[in-house]
Amino acid sequence: MFDSTLAREEIDARGRALFEQHVPRDVAAREEGRYYVVDVLSGEYEIGRTDMEATEDLQSRQPGGIFWGTRIGFAAAYRLSRIRVTTCLCVLLLAWSQARTFAQAKPGTAQPDRLDFGRVNVGAIVEGSVRVWDEGDRAAGVAIAVQPPSFVRVIRAEPGIRNSENMASRVYCDVSLAVDTAQAGEYSGSLTVGVGTRVVELPTSVRVVEPGPNQIRLLVVETPFEKFSTSNADMFKSWLQLVETARLDVDYLEVVRPRSVLGDRDLDRYQVILLGEGGVCFALEDDVDRLLRFIDGGGRVIVCANRYFVPSVQGANELLGPCGLRIDDEEVRRRAGNIDISGGDIRDDGVLKDVRRLRFFRPSPIALIDLKAAKLLVSAPQFPGRGYVASARFGQGEIIAIGQSLWWNWIGDAKFDGFDNAALLQKLLTSGVDTTGEGGSDANPM
Repeated sequence: MFDSTLAREEIDARGRALFEQHVPRDVAAREEGRYYVVDVLSGEYEIGRTDMEATEDLQSRQPGGIFWGTRIGFAAAYRLSRIRVTTCLCVLLLAWSQARTFAQAKPGTAQPDRLDFGRVNVGAIVEGSVRVWDEGDRAAGVAIAVQPPSFVRVIRAEPGIRNSENMASRVYCDVSLAVDTAQAGEYSGSLTVGVGTRVVELPTSVRVVEPGPNQIRLLVVETPFEKFSTSNADMFKSWLQLVETARLDVDYLEVVRPRSVLGDRDLDRYQVILLGEGGVCFALEDDVDRLLRFIDGGGRVIVCANRYFVPSVQGANELLGPCGLRIDDEEVRRRAGNIDISGGDIRDDGVLKDVRRLRFFRPSPIALIDLKAAKLLVSAPQFPGRGYVASARFGQGEIIAIGQSLWWNWIGDAKFDGFDNAALLQKLLTSGVDTTGEGGSDANPM
C-alpha cells in the first residue's frame, strides 16, 4: 500500500517546504489548531477543521497523491500513502495511523546525529542546525539548554512541539549554529542539547586549514548540515570526500526565511554557487537579480530542482529562464523511482569522459530554450530532446541545471553506490573554472 519509492526524509523535507510556502506566519496565526494536508507530488493542499476533513477534500482532487500533514501551530508532521479514488474511509484511516507511526521521532535522538563539517579554510562561513527530540505535549515552558564546544557559536535555540491525536506528542529544540574558523586546527567536541528531560550530546568536528593556491571558491546555499536533511550523517561522507579531492574552499549558509538566502555575502568572492532546495525555493527577487549579475560577470551557478520537490521547479525557472533553460514540471513514474543513464546519453566531449554511469531519483527533464547558448550534458531518453543535466552560457559565465533535488543525498545515499554521480558533480563544480583570480571562465566551460 505504501509507495516505497519515497524516502521518509525526502517526503518530510518536501512537505515542510510546501507548508512554509503555503502557510506564512500571518496565515498560521489565523488558522492555528486547524489541519494542513498537502499532496507532495502536485503541491495541492487543503486546510480543514480536522485531519480527515482536509484529507478527504484533497483526495477528491488528487486521488493518486502522497499526502503529508501537520496541525498548524503544533508542528505535527505525518505522511500518508498513495490513496486511490476507490479507497474506503477505513483504509484511509489505517493509512493515516500507520504513516504517523513511521513519522514517530524517538525521544533522546537528534537529526542529524552528528556534525562533521570536514575540511574548511580559515575564515570560511560554516553554518548548520540540528533538532533534538523529547516526550512532551507543550512547547511553552519546556526547559532547553545548549552547551556548544568552544569552536561553535549558537545562533538560535528554539523549542517546538509536534502534536497529533494519533501519535505520541514530541517536543523538540532546534539549534542553529556557526563554526569559528578564525584559526587553523583540528577541532572536535560535543554539542550538548537539553530539551525537556533529555540531554543529547552530538559529536561535532571540523578541520580548519590555511587556504591553498588556486582553490575554487564555492558558496553552498543552503548548508546540507541542517535539521531536516537526514538522521544519519553518514550521508555526507561522499560530499566531504569530494571537497577534499577537488580542494574546494567552501562556505555553507543556512537559509532562514524570510531573509535573503544569500545574506550580505559579497558574491564577487566566489567562482561557483551551488543552490540546493532552500536556496531555490526561498530566493527573494533581489537574490535572483544578484545571482544573474554574478553569472553575467563570469560566475557559475548550479541549480538543483525537480517535480518531486514541488516548490523547487518554479523557483529554479526564475533563474534559469533568462539564461535559456527550463526545468519542466514532470517526471517518469516508475515504482523504484530510479532512472539509470549511461553510454551515449552522457555527453562525450572530453570533460565528462570519466562519467560512465549515472542514477537519478525521479528526475525532471530540462528543456533548451536558447539553442545557441544552451546544451545538454546528460540526455533524458525518456524525454526526447531534453536532458537531466544541461548548461547555458549567460554573459561571461554559465548556469548549470540538474533535474534532481537533495543533491547531497544524490551523491551520498546507498542506492547511488556504484554510479558516477559524485564524479559528475565534481566536474560540474570544477571543470573550466578559472582559479587565477582574474574572474570568468577559461577556455573549457561546461
